[in-house]
Amino acid sequence: MTSLSRPRCAAGLLLLLLVCAGCGGGDSRPRVRGKVTFGGEPVANQTLTLYSEGAPGEFSAQKIPLQSDGTFSGEVPARGTYKVTIEESLAVQEGQKPADKGRSIPAKYRSPATSELSWTIGDGDNYKEFPLKE
Repeated sequence: MTSLSRPRCAAGLLLLLLVCAGCGGGDSRPRVRGKVTFGGEPVANQTLTLYSEGAPGEFSAQKIPLQSDGTFSGEVPARGTYKVTIEESLAVQEGQKPADKGRSIPAKYRSPATSELSWTIGDGDNYKEFPLKE
């Protein structure tokens, strides 16, 4: 009985190793990072939102907080071209009062219908700066 158990155990271990080797390898989400400025100053305490430009009815929106220095980092579901907006902070979107109003950015950047910002994101790491203008 032990002579049959060893080949089965070895086969089971090999199968387990093959299954684990296939987990998490090639399906990593693209990483994004960058900085948003307006008039040369960082845009702080806002939300950078990336709207996928997929087929009608097939889109996603990824919200990434802007830090106090205007930088951001996060992930998107897939590579592709995204429309970019700058929205109120997530806290404000959830009903909280803004902590620091700061400098107001032009309204055109608040909606995907009016924002002229876009970003084509590839696999791996992606970096982009968004210098907003009047």
